[in-house]
Amino acid sequence: MKSTCLTHPPRRPMLLIRDEFLAITFGNHCAAAILADMEYWTNWKLDDIERKLKRMLDVGADTATLEREPWLYKSAKMFSEDLLYLYKEDTILKALKQLRERGYILRRRNPRYGWDRTYQYKLEITRVQEAIATAPSYSKNLKNQVHKPEKSGAKTGQVGFMDAENQAHEPDKSDMQSRKISSIDPINRQAIPEITSEITAKITERPSTESDVDVADDARRAELAKLLTRYRISRTEFTAEVFDHPTLTAEEAERVIKEVNYQARHGEVRNASGLIIYKLLHDDIPPAPPKPAPRVYREPEPPAPPLPPEEKLWQTVLNELETQMPRATFNIWLKHTHVEKYEGDTFTISVHDASAVEWIENRLLTTIKRTLTNIAGAETEIKFVSNGGQDESHHDRE
Repeated sequence: MKSTCLTHPPRRPMLLIRDEFLAITFGNHCAAAILADMEYWTNWKLDDIERKLKRMLDVGADTATLEREPWLYKSAKMFSEDLLYLYKEDTILKALKQLRERGYILRRRNPRYGWDRTYQYKLEITRVQEAIATAPSYSKNLKNQVHKPEKSGAKTGQVGFMDAENQAHEPDKSDMQSRKISSIDPINRQAIPEITSEITAKITERPSTESDVDVADDARRAELAKLLTRYRISRTEFTAEVFDHPTLTAEEAERVIKEVNYQARHGEVRNASGLIIYKLLHDDIPPAPPKPAPRVYREPEPPAPPLPPEEKLWQTVLNELETQMPRATFNIWLKHTHVEKYEGDTFTISVHDASAVEWIENRLLTTIKRTLTNIAGAETEIKFVSNGGQDESHHDRE
C-alpha cells in the first residue's frame, strides 16, 4: 500500500464511507458508516483471534474456550465516537435496527455475564458480500438522476448540490404509476401509497411491525433504567430476566420498590433487593392506588342563627365558672345547660334531669349566683328546671 503524502497523528479515528455500502443501505449514510466501522474492527478481531490461537497452540493450551466468532462489544456511544460524533446515538440505534432487519449484522447479549447490558454485534460477512456483489453503483445512479434531462418548457439552469440531492431522492409525480419499484428497499416498499382518484374518508393506520415492537421495548427498558437511577439501585442487582420481562412496566416496578422499601424501613425485610427481584419475576405486583374521587361541590351550610342576649350572657357566665371549679364537675353538671327563659330579673336555666337540679342547688348555687350578678352588673335571680320543664328549684319554693 502506498504511503500517504501527509503525516497523521497516531490512533486517531477515521471515517470512510464506501459507495457499495451506500448502495446496499439505500442511501443511509449512518448505516453505511457503521458497516465501514464494523468492517475495520472485524478485520482487527479476526487477526486478534488468529494471534491468540497461534499463541495457545504454541504453549499447548486448550483452545476450546477461545471465542472464534468476531463479536464486537460496542455501545451506541462507542459507535458515535468512531463516527466522529457526526450522528446522534438515537440515529445510530435506528441505523443498527435497519442493518439487523436486512440481515447485515447480528446482535446478542453477553453470554458470559448476564449483568452486562451492552449489546455485542457481529458483521454477517457472507450476507454483506452477496449484497455488495449484486448492488449497483450508488454514485453513478445518483449522478444519472441529478443530470436527468428536464421537461420541455421548464427553466434550465445549473443544479446546485442540495437541489441535486433532493431531486435524486424525490420521485417524479407525473410517471409514478409507470415507474418500476423493484429496486426499492422491500422493507420500505409497503410505505409507498397507491395512487387513486377515489376519495377515501377513512385513514388507515400502518400495521405494527417487529421494529415497532423493538422501539417500544427499548423505551420500556429506558424507563426502567431511569427508575433504578432515581432510587439509587445498582443495575447489577437486577438480573437480565427482570429487564427482559415482556410486560413489566416502570410504574409496576416502582410500586414494588416502594412496598419493599417500606417493609425494610420497619425491619420486616432484610434482603430488600432479592425480594424486589422475586416479586418482579413472579408478577407479585401490588395493585395500583385507587384514583381519588372527584370533588363534589357542596353548598355552604347557612350560618347559625345569632344567640339571644340572655343566652350570650349565660355563656359568658359558664366560661367564668369553668375556671372556678374542677373540669369534671363543670362538664357533668353545667356544660350542657342553657337558658330556658328570662323574665324580669330572673333566669330560668334548663338542666338534664331533676337530680342535677337538686345537686346544683345544694352545692353550686351560691357560686353561680355570685358570678351571674358580677357579670350582669345587677342583682338577679336564678332557678333551675329539668328538661321536662317542671320547676325543681328549692330556693324559690314557699
